[in-house]
Amino acid sequence: MLTYYITSLLTTITCLGLGVFVLCKNTKNPLHRSLFRLNLAVALWSFFLFLHYSSKTMPAAMANLRLLQAASVFIPSCYLHFIINLLGIKDRKPLRLSYFLSVVFLFISFTPLFVSGVEPKLQFRFYATAGPLYLPWIITYIAISGYGIYLMLKNYNASPPLKKNQIRYVLLASLIGFAGGATIYPLFYNIPFPPVGEHIIFLYPFIFALAVLKHNILDLKIVIKRTVVYSLSVILITLTYLIVVLLAERLLRNIVGYQSLWSTVIAAICIALLFNPLKNRVQALIEKIYIKSAYQRFKKELLESDKQKALAQLAAGMAHEIRNPLTAIKTFSEFLPEKFDDAQFREKFSRIVTTEVNKIDSLITQLIEFAKPSALNISPTDIHGLTDYTLDLLSSEVLKHKIKLIKHYTKDDPMVEADANKLRHVLFNIIKNAIEAIGDNGTLTITTRRTDRFVIEIADTGGGITQDDLNKIFEPFFSTKEKGAGLGLAVVQGIVAEHNATISVKSTLGSGTTFILQF
Repeated sequence: MLTYYITSLLTTITCLGLGVFVLCKNTKNPLHRSLFRLNLAVALWSFFLFLHYSSKTMPAAMANLRLLQAASVFIPSCYLHFIINLLGIKDRKPLRLSYFLSVVFLFISFTPLFVSGVEPKLQFRFYATAGPLYLPWIITYIAISGYGIYLMLKNYNASPPLKKNQIRYVLLASLIGFAGGATIYPLFYNIPFPPVGEHIIFLYPFIFALAVLKHNILDLKIVIKRTVVYSLSVILITLTYLIVVLLAERLLRNIVGYQSLWSTVIAAICIALLFNPLKNRVQALIEKIYIKSAYQRFKKELLESDKQKALAQLAAGMAHEIRNPLTAIKTFSEFLPEKFDDAQFREKFSRIVTTEVNKIDSLITQLIEFAKPSALNISPTDIHGLTDYTLDLLSSEVLKHKIKLIKHYTKDDPMVEADANKLRHVLFNIIKNAIEAIGDNGTLTITTRRTDRFVIEIADTGGGITQDDLNKIFEPFFSTKEKGAGLGLAVVQGIVAEHNATISVKSTLGSGTTFILQF
């Protein structure tokens, strides 16, 4: 019985703890909220199961049994809700039906029709006996949960790589949770099979948490690994410390012959002061060698996944961006035979065709740069010099729009390891966008500073970017400009990622935008 006490309580802790953890990661995300509701339902079920196992009297056992069954009727509906949010399915009719059935069985769960009573079974002091409507509940449970699994299998092949990974995690966790829970029911019908599967249910919330966090999966993996490695290092250092203290005390006792407790305490404190820097150095070494390498590995995997997702969007964007120039060329080509002798028409035709072909050529060049970037040529690069060069190229635009230019350059070393040509492209694109956003009579501020990284901030006083658009500005073919192809910032992000640098954006509607580069 002791193992059932422990595992039911462990399931409560893991479900509730990881449910809250995932919810706190993003309280506004429907997927995070639906996983919290699922984990809460399972946590309540396992908590009242723990109280049921611990009950000393039949009325207490029966009361806790009613409460755990009341919690369990919502598990399949919460599970289906989580799956629908995971897959982004819009049709909510099956979900509404499942919640309706859960409410119906909630009322039935407090009657003998659901569970007729409790009695001693196997090693259990009290165990439930199924009522006449318990079998329909089991069938409903299987049907709702099975429908969720069916939706995942149906959508698996059409899903992008990262989503496939999530689905695999959820399928594995579902197998653990449902297989473990299924062993509870035979004993309801007096089939002498113990509910041994309860001992593995506590594992499912860990896998669900990994599935939900997607990009934040990195955070959880690093936290878990850091905790394990640090704990082992602290244990090892502590054991070493204790051994040294005991050996030092014995050595001093044999040499000096003292018996004072205060001398032992003083010796222990002195040794502890020596061990503390050692502990810090060991933990720093672990951070440098293990944690950072793991972080880079997971980061690379996620960047590759994002890249594949972005490339999948290119086909639709290409069709839209190339169609307009081709339509103009086609229209003029159709009229050319009729108006070939019209010198004005030929001149207009030549000008428009040249312009539209240049648009297509520029688009293809950006697309090649985005999809298949050339190899980096890394060398020490003067950021200040590169920024000034870019500003010189755009000086006519700055003067034309009467923009006030402010530069706050750090006095620290401005050199970074970078590909100067590619970095020039990054700065040109961001500064040009800033000038276009400002319009007339605004301010462009460029600030650099060096902390543990070299930071460049490019701030404008333009109209700002809405929160919805801010989440999309690095997506290929997304543009808020009427004549923008929408590849500029996508290429910029790719170049920044190649340099193992970061780019972020802060913007307030009506107050301007700031791009932050960190090398």
